[in-house]
Amino acid sequence: ADDILVLWASLKEKEENIITMVQRDLIDGGFALSKQSKTVADQITAKVNEAVSNKNTMAEKAYNDSNSAYMRTLIVLSAVLIIAIVSSVVIAIYLRQIIVKPIVKMEVIATQIAGGDLKAEKIELNSNDEIASLANAFNDMADGLRELISNITESSEIIASSSEQLTATSQQSANASEEVAK
Repeated sequence: ADDILVLWASLKEKEENIITMVQRDLIDGGFALSKQSKTVADQITAKVNEAVSNKNTMAEKAYNDSNSAYMRTLIVLSAVLIIAIVSSVVIAIYLRQIIVKPIVKMEVIATQIAGGDLKAEKIELNSNDEIASLANAFNDMADGLRELISNITESSEIIASSSEQLTATSQQSANASEEVAK
């Protein structure tokens, strides 16, 4: 840029000299100076073209660098998106294993117990979360039902035995009454 300014000042000076020579009727000197002036103008044109070319080269490099950065960013964002999707799927599968699977197992066992099968297996979980607490409460409920049914069965057997004894005693009393009545 400084070269162009120096050449521009030189060109301006030569043109002023040409005008002065032409005004003094020194045509031959003005003509010689105009040739020198053209050479300086050509140099200015060459320098301007060189500067424009340099600016175009720098602009193209900046565009390419920007485009490369854009592509790298696009690749990184795509990778992050893929990792996020895969992580979400893995987390969903993990949550299914620790939440849904035990709940489904409790549902199956509850259905068995509701159908009268009190020998259904216990739910065993190796965690200390709310699902494990629910499974333990479910196991306690099933154990309580088993114990209640066992107590009812024992009471029924005792009542049946007592009923048989009363029936036998009643039968003996009836037989004794018949004997006395004869």
